[in-house]
This record gives sequence, C-alpha cells and structure tokens, in this order.
Amino acid sequence: MKKYLSIILLLLIAGLRSNAQSEVQFTLKMMPNRTYSSNIKMNMDMEMNYGGDSAVVKKMKASGAGMPMLLQTETATTAEIKTGALTAANDFPFTMDLKQMAAKSTMNGKDLPSGVTGTNQTMSGVYTADGKMDIQSISGTTMTAAMKESMTKMVKNIMGAIEFPDKAMKPGDTFTQDMPFDMPLPGMTPKMLMKATYKLIDIQAGKANFDLAFVMTVNALPTMSMNGTGGGKMVYDIASSYPTSTVQNMNITYDMAIPQQQMHLNGKMKMMIDQQSVVK
Repeated sequence: MKKYLSIILLLLIAGLRSNAQSEVQFTLKMMPNRTYSSNIKMNMDMEMNYGGDSAVVKKMKASGAGMPMLLQTETATTAEIKTGALTAANDFPFTMDLKQMAAKSTMNGKDLPSGVTGTNQTMSGVYTADGKMDIQSISGTTMTAAMKESMTKMVKNIMGAIEFPDKAMKPGDTFTQDMPFDMPLPGMTPKMLMKATYKLIDIQAGKANFDLAFVMTVNALPTMSMNGTGGGKMVYDIASSYPTSTVQNMNITYDMAIPQQQMHLNGKMKMMIDQQSVVK
C-alpha cells in the first residue's frame, strides 16, 4: 500500500512540475552581444475595379484595360541588428543594416516597372534600460525628427511590436492588443487600426507556439471604407525572448473615392507577410 501511495505522490509531483514548466512569463526584448537576422517577405494580390471621369480613368479605359484589374506585388527586406556590450547605465549600443529589395509587380500578368530601386541603410543607436531603441544616426543622411519617428516605427514592426501581458501564460491563454498604423494611398493617409489576438497553443522544446487572429478597420472617413480579417502563427524562442517565425495572412475589402483624381476604386486584397529570424 505504501508503495502505491509513493507512486501516486511521485506522479502528482511530476504533474505539478509539468504544469509549472508550462507557464511562462513572456517578454519581447533584445540582449547585449547578440546578432538578430531577419528576412521579411510580403506578397499582395489586389483586385481593383475603377470608375470616374478623370483623364487617368479615360486613358485606362481607352487602353482596353478590363475590370477587375489584378495587381500582384512582392517585396523583400533583410535586417541585421548587432548589439554591443552592456554598459554601467544598463543600456547597450546597436547597429542595424536594413536592405529593401526593389518590389516586383505585375498588372494583369504583365510586369510593371518598379520605379524604385532597392535601398541599403545603416542605423545606430542605444537600446535603453527600459527596453526602447533610441535611433541616433542614419547613414548617408541628416536625421530629422520625422525620419527618426518613421525609422523607429519600422524597427518596431521588424521586432514584432508585441506587448505581452505582465503575467505568466499557459496553453489556452490569450491576449489582445491594438496596433495602429498608417496606410499611404493616393491623396490620403487613413489611420488604420488592427486588433490582434494571440493565443498560446503549446510550449515545446523551448519554443512557444501562438495562433494569431486579426480584425482590421479604418477610422471613419467620408471617402473610404475598409475592413479585413486574418490569421497566422508565431513561434517565440524562450531563451532569446524573441519571435523567430511569424506568418500572417489577411483578406481586406475596400471602397474609396479619390476626389483629387476624380476616381473611384473598390475591390479586395490578399496579403501575406512571412518573417523568419535567427538570434545568435
């Protein structure tokens, strides 16, 4: 009888240990003396119906362009962030090499000139004690406040811009965050809001696997409506406190008027963003 009680006790202890190990306090942070390499690919399929009395619309119709018009775009970006040694102020320096390849686009199956060549930029700054990246210089240009803000947003997007809850999570737990961003469009820059829900599925071999769900809306504008939903998956490496794989898919519908060009557009978009990262 004592033998069976001992076995049951050991099983209960093992179960408690297993449960304890399945709860993790997640944070998103960078560490000193590391290299963070990321490859980001984005594919977009956009279906456009157009109308209006502008010269642009008349020219498109005269050329025989049918509806809907199908625009496909592929972009690729690589980023390498190298961090230095921790200082007495509990911060550390970093440099970031960012390479954006020229976009590849087709319209109704025909290649379109990109109009923009690939760009290479190097930034440097300090990763502060409170976990923020303070960009202090950008190669080849005089950094303005607007440029600093723009590049800071880009770096946050590359890092994931995730705000984990300040408590431990276990499989099945979820958290939701709002992610505002701007979407530049002809004649306007609407404020978009994406509500992202992260659900922890499991924790295996030091990796946490999340399912993602998105709902996108645009702030009320008299000339535009846009909404979308999507999903994806994220793999978070516990040892490095960093997501190593994120894949997002979104389906968006839109209807907009462009008064400046006397045009009206509507249609739908499919977007896929695939980011793979390695931490050394």
